Amino acid sequence: MTSWRTLVGSSETLSASDLDAVGGHVTAVIESVNGAKFEEETRADSRDGDEAVVKKVDKKALIAFKGKHLKLAANTINCLLIEKMWGEEIENWPGHSLTMMSDKVEVAGRFKGQPCIRIKGSPELTGPMTVAIKLPRRKPFNRTLVPTAKATGGTETAISGDAGGSADTGADEGFGFEEGPES
Repeated sequence: MTSWRTLVGSSETLSASDLDAVGGHVTAVIESVNGAKFEEETRADSRDGDEAVVKKVDKKALIAFKGKHLKLAANTINCLLIEKMWGEEIENWPGHSLTMMSDKVEVAGRFKGQPCIRIKGSPELTGPMTVAIKLPRRKPFNRTLVPTAKATGGTETAISGDAGGSADTGADEGFGFEEGPES
C-alpha cells in the first residue's frame, strides 16, 4: 500500500515515507549543499476571533546526492549531526557518504512523534560518535552516529513508488534512492 505521506510535500525533497519505502534507511554520497527557504501557510485564530493566515518561512540546508533526484532538506538537528562528522563548513561535506534513516520527531512540540528523517551515520565512521543536541527552549538530548555499510551504487533494491520496490525500475525512476537497508 502507498502512504498518503508520499504524495504531499515537495517533489524534490526526500521524506521519511520515501525511506520507509526502501527499508528505512539509505546511504548516498553528498554532491552539493545549498540554502533553501520553505514557506508554510497555517490558519490561526486572531485576537478578535477571526481566522488569519500565518506564513512561516523556514530556512534549511538543501543537500543533493550523486545520482539521486531527491534532496534532503536538512533541519538544525540533522545539520548538527553532519557537522560533528565533517565540520561546520558546508564546502567540506560534498564527497562524503551519509546514511539517513526514517525516525520519529523526538523534541517536544506539535510534531513530536511524527515521521522524520534523521542522520544515522556514515560508512566513513570508525566507531560510534555521540552528539549533544542543544536547541533553544528545548531540553538537551543526545544522538549517536554509527558506522554504516557502504552504498552499493547498483540497483539492488530499486524503487517504483511502492514499499515493495521493483527490480525493473531504472536508476532515474522512483524516488532516486535505489539502495535498500544496509546490514
